[in-house]
Amino acid sequence: MHNQVQQQWAAALRDGPDHVPWAAFSGDRAAVVRAMKIHANTISHARLVALEQVFPRTRVYLGEGEFNRLSRLYLDSGAGRGLRHSGIGLRFAVFLADQGDSAACCLATFEQIWLAAYDAMDAPPLTAETLASFAPEALMELGVMRHPAAAVAAVLPGLSQYFDETIPETAILLLISRPMATVLLQPVGAEIAVLLPDPGTVTKMGTLLEQADESGLGAAALMTLIAAGALVVAPSLGS
Repeated sequence: MHNQVQQQWAAALRDGPDHVPWAAFSGDRAAVVRAMKIHANTISHARLVALEQVFPRTRVYLGEGEFNRLSRLYLDSGAGRGLRHSGIGLRFAVFLADQGDSAACCLATFEQIWLAAYDAMDAPPLTAETLASFAPEALMELGVMRHPAAAVAAVLPGLSQYFDETIPETAILLLISRPMATVLLQPVGAEIAVLLPDPGTVTKMGTLLEQADESGLGAAALMTLIAAGALVVAPSLGS
């Protein structure tokens, strides 16, 4: 019964007083509606603050007033309906694209990827020292995977100032990694980005080296991923 009342209360906050479970409350209806409005305003404010915290770069790009307007429109449109408070911005980038602002969409998408990297599971990255510990034959058979925090994000021209002061205007792809505690950004070309294995996929080191050779950059392309901490050694089947 308690869960049912909670669901009805949530529906009332979302869809209005017609959905209030009046029988669950004592006192007159006007008092219940006033309490509901106060609670709804509190929740709405918390969601707006959550969006500000998740999308600081997008907020700077749009400006305080426009970001607030679009955030309210996003929430009022129901685009964030059904999402937990911690993930309220999950559909925000798509919403911004629907508003016709590709630059804001690009920034919001990047910030979601950045946050995912920040929150990702810790894992010891594959290092050059680790590679050196393997005999050549064993190295070719070594299984590697994408680091849980590694990803590639697209960059639109003219937005580099919102990512990092070291990112050049010519960057079109950013490698995002977090080998230790800090999220790192590095501009890369498509030849390097395509070497990053799909999430959860185990790839032999020999296969990656072959792909690196085909890219024309050779082992240097693969070493860029390793230096960024974007790869991990795959767990053995017996572990």
